[in-house]
Amino acid sequence: MEINNKMLLWLDDMRPAPNGYTRARTAKEAINILYNNDVTFASLDHDLAPDQYNVFTRFDDDSDYGEDTGMAVLKWMKNNKWPKDGVEIHSANIPKRLEMVNFCKKYLPDDKVFVKIFTRA
Repeated sequence: MEINNKMLLWLDDMRPAPNGYTRARTAKEAINILYNNDVTFASLDHDLAPDQYNVFTRFDDDSDYGEDTGMAVLKWMKNNKWPKDGVEIHSANIPKRLEMVNFCKKYLPDDKVFVKIFTRA
């Protein structure tokens, strides 16, 4: 398998990606980007659009990563590969943001886990 250029990943269905980031709107799209590219840093939202809350499976290994949320992407990363420069959680959903941060801290050093605070509009 050939890996494409290094990139920064932004998972969010509502907020536009900052300059230099590649945007994914669904967990499945984010996993495809992670699988096919050398993603060095990822910033993830938890809550994606309600119509995207569907169970899906990973195409080639049938692993079920659950609902279409940022947490599903973290579970995929745990089982496959973490971005070498770390993961940022930018969800405005406080309980889910905390859950995602705690999940990351189980598997990554503290200097690789970042939090960006957004408030709901």
